[in-house]
Amino acid sequence: DKVLVIGTKGLSYFKRNGYNVDSTFVNALQDYDYNIVRKMNNHIMSLLHLNQIGKIKIAYTSFKNSNIFFNSLA
Repeated sequence: DKVLVIGTKGLSYFKRNGYNVDSTFVNALQDYDYNIVRKMNNHIMSLLHLNQIGKIKIAYTSFKNSNIFFNSLA
């Protein structure tokens, strides 16, 4: 599986666990704007159209407070 990573914690986790990591957008949210989101979308859609990936799953962490985080898969 190919994993597109946004964020350094995810990058460390997936590399450490042997995943095929695409780190093109690892720092994308440091200066968040619509153009970055559009580039991410175009990149992902290109991978789909070229059959380099078959489906998209989104894994993320949601923040409740400084001590509680929830992991989710959409």
